[in-house]
Amino acid sequence: MVQMGLRHPIPMRALLSLRWITLATGIGALALSLVVLDGIASLLGLTVGLVLCALVDLVVRVRATWRCARFEAELPDAIDLLTLAMDAGLSLDASLHRIAVDLAGRSKLLGDEFLALSLALHSGLGRAEALADMAWRCQSKSLDMLATLVAQAERLGTSMIDASKALAQSMRQQREFDAEERAGQVAVQLVVPLVLCMLPALFVVLLGPALLQVSDVLKEL
Repeated sequence: MVQMGLRHPIPMRALLSLRWITLATGIGALALSLVVLDGIASLLGLTVGLVLCALVDLVVRVRATWRCARFEAELPDAIDLLTLAMDAGLSLDASLHRIAVDLAGRSKLLGDEFLALSLALHSGLGRAEALADMAWRCQSKSLDMLATLVAQAERLGTSMIDASKALAQSMRQQREFDAEERAGQVAVQLVVPLVLCMLPALFVVLLGPALLQVSDVLKEL
């Protein structure tokens, strides 16, 4: 639930209550279909029960996966803003707070996550720990790398600016590679609609006249 964006206890409790209600309803539908119903009604009851048992968990997982994928896609822009803020002379903590404010109007997802990160830093949590916690919430490998870079910079005293620039460039290259991979899969994905939709019509066009001629010859015989 945290990975899908829920932090306040009230909606989390409401979602948990809804989960238990749907689970109990699903188990009731399963029991009813096994004990009382028969035939098609029993099969329908089993299907409804299984769907209800898994519905809330499935919605949460799909929502969390979609949110994490969107965050990973938008993260390079945030890293660029972080680099620009540090180039302007701001510290890392001040840069993170600044981009949280700047991103609020452009991307609610990035703005909320970086604002939560800034609040965690102001509450006394270490930079590497706060970034690692954010990486877990968003399931982001790029943020894991950033947390590692921050930990190395704090331990060795190196500059974060060049490292963040290299990270942003690496993330963009990875995004290009992913887009090229998806584009390469389009031809494979088109095979199924080609076979199911186009080839039958093509067979009708090519073989239809020949079959009609054969039918006429057979009628004459």
